[in-house]
Amino acid sequence: MRLASSEVKRLLGRGQRANESSGGITLSVRALSSERRREHHSQAGLALAVPKQHLKRSVDRNRAKRVLREAFRQHEIRAQPVDVLLTLSAFPKTLMPAGRSRAASAHLRAAAEALFRKVIARQGRQ
Repeated sequence: MRLASSEVKRLLGRGQRANESSGGITLSVRALSSERRREHHSQAGLALAVPKQHLKRSVDRNRAKRVLREAFRQHEIRAQPVDVLLTLSAFPKTLMPAGRSRAASAHLRAAAEALFRKVIARQGRQ
């Protein structure tokens, strides 16, 4: 489920931070348990930020977002009552050429899945 701008602002203000790296790709996450989602038994919400600073071409940014959305959709975090803002913090230029897009996708997915596990573990401690 997509997050509204007010929910993203709330995440930026009060969300718990975590970072994860895989193959030079760094992802950061801000997560916050959502009482509204818990009350209505709804799924987790996701917002993505892939800045031009790291991926200049829109094709590359869209591919990164597609990979991250798919990782989120297939992970168990989706069933948690939590809102997640996922930000691409670093992306090495060595993974940029089109021939290496599979490697980049694999590293993006690995970093995202590790972050999702961290978020679930933190939510369990609260």
